[in-house]
Amino acid sequence: MSNIRFELNMIVWGEAYTNLFLKVTLPTLLAAGNLPALAKFGKSRLTIYTHKRDEAAMTKCDAFRYLSTFVDIEFVDIEQEQSQQNTWFTMTTCHNRAISKARKNNAFAVFIIPDHVYSHNSFETAINAIKQGFKGVLVLQLPAIRDSFLEELLPTYCNAGLPDISISPDNLLKLWNRHKHPGSDFFLWNSRHFPNDSPCLLGWPTGNISFVVRSSQFTPLVLLPETDFQLPTNGPSVYTLDTVLAKKLIRDQSNVYIVQDSDHGVQIDMRPLSQNYAVSFDRPNIPMIACHLNWFRDHGNGNLEYMERPLFYHYAEDKTDHSKIDEANAIYNKIKQLASFDTAEQFKEKLTAYFRSLVLDRSIAVLGSGYIADITHRFAGIMGFRSRVIQKIGELQTNEYLFLADEPARLETVFFQLTVMALQHELDFMVTPLAYRQFRQLFPAPISFGRFYHDYYLEMKKNDIQWTFKVILNKLRHLY
Repeated sequence: MSNIRFELNMIVWGEAYTNLFLKVTLPTLLAAGNLPALAKFGKSRLTIYTHKRDEAAMTKCDAFRYLSTFVDIEFVDIEQEQSQQNTWFTMTTCHNRAISKARKNNAFAVFIIPDHVYSHNSFETAINAIKQGFKGVLVLQLPAIRDSFLEELLPTYCNAGLPDISISPDNLLKLWNRHKHPGSDFFLWNSRHFPNDSPCLLGWPTGNISFVVRSSQFTPLVLLPETDFQLPTNGPSVYTLDTVLAKKLIRDQSNVYIVQDSDHGVQIDMRPLSQNYAVSFDRPNIPMIACHLNWFRDHGNGNLEYMERPLFYHYAEDKTDHSKIDEANAIYNKIKQLASFDTAEQFKEKLTAYFRSLVLDRSIAVLGSGYIADITHRFAGIMGFRSRVIQKIGELQTNEYLFLADEPARLETVFFQLTVMALQHELDFMVTPLAYRQFRQLFPAPISFGRFYHDYYLEMKKNDIQWTFKVILNKLRHLY
């Protein structure tokens, strides 16, 4: 294994991100089991794509000078290029250079992200995977609120006079839990709100802080390029670092190692509070996710195969409920089975069978009014269920399955009432009518109630709901 080579790469510019790298990210990289572990294979090279003034700030830093004992450092000035292009173009161009350099030198490309925090031994985990024959190592990043996260991390873990910050996966996970970004909760199955964007990440709580995750997209830690693939820099398919890279650069995906247990490494993405956060209405449900995975099969940037590898996040004092892991696996298997379809008729058959497994021999009550309730009532009819529309939750009979089909503002009150009634999500009611909300977030542009009314509901009145369903599904299948 002595012939293993590493080409380290990082893109950073601007005073704020440069200081964050020097004060936080770099010290965690200098911890035992991280960059010092790479020195066992000889001195690697770190290429930093930056500006001249940021280069000067780095070279004055004691921790940065200590870094040079482990790696040779090369600076590439990108100020002129960055001033002429947008941020994504600049970063993609630099990543392509890094990939080409690693490919030319038959080296593993190591991607350093300047606003991430790494638990100790993260790179030791990657090295162990490489020793087993893996050609890529991927990790799921957990987003934290940058300001509050740093307020606790710096005074707790910074050692005066020492260049490194060493944090165990357990402690880093606890710290993240106290300062997790609001977007972190969106992938959890029991969350009240779910992302407006189609999710590529699903998670289920299995304890106080422990959870199991399935994801189609990861951040590459190290990759050995086996192809000449380059990330597109223009056109409709502009990809980021964590979408297609492992899938395109490594020919056999069984050679890709995904860090599946938090004991082997935790990586925190420090984000501003406002980044990637918008409260949405939809709760997660099986048909909604199944539709997304069906679309993702043909159009997604990540890799659906990765979702077959569950990830476990936990710390020692937390008691994991293994029955919840079994429940999570059962839910995922239902999603995967329902997501396997090629035509509208196939989906209708699978969907009808799925609802029959929930509704059993009960009739359906649709809570709501107006066209949302009307189209839900009609949709239940074409699946062969007895259905009626009710206006108040008190009208629900004990032997009825509930569909919620109303305006979001009123449904917040309904959610509270359902909780008091101890109804279980996905067992006793379905949030949102399938014909509207299950597909709403998969359209290329946001669709308002009014637009849906004019484009689909009125057309349904003329052409029947079967026609409308085919139109919606056709949009889903040919989104891009």
